[in-house]
Amino acid sequence: LEFLEPGEFDGEISDRLAQLAYLSQECVKPLKRAFTLLFEKENIKESIHETEKVEKMEEKIDYFRANKLIPKIVEWADKSHRPGTTILITQIEENIEEVADQAENTADTIREIALGSS
Repeated sequence: LEFLEPGEFDGEISDRLAQLAYLSQECVKPLKRAFTLLFEKENIKESIHETEKVEKMEEKIDYFRANKLIPKIVEWADKSHRPGTTILITQIEENIEEVADQAENTADTIREIALGSS
C-alpha cells in the first residue's frame, strides 16, 4: 500500500485490509501454541485443540473476505476504473489471506503428528 498515494483508493478498503491482516495474525497465534504444545507429551490434546482454533479462524477469515472485503473492492473497482490499483489491492488481499491458508495447512500437519503420537 505504500506504493499508492494517500486517498488513491477507498479508505474503507484500507480499513478492511487492516482488519484482514489482524485476523491473519490472530490465526497464527494458536498455531504457535499448537506447535509448542506438540513437544510436551502431556499437552498433545491441547495442541490438537489449538489446531482447531486455527481452522475456525481461517474459516472466519474466508467469510470476512467473501462478504466484507471482496464486494467492497469490486464496488470500488467498478466506480474508479483504475485497473492497476485494483490489481495491486487484490494481490495485497490475496497475500494476506495466504497467511491464514498456510497456517491452516500447518495446523493440519501438526494435528496429524499429534494424533500419531498419542
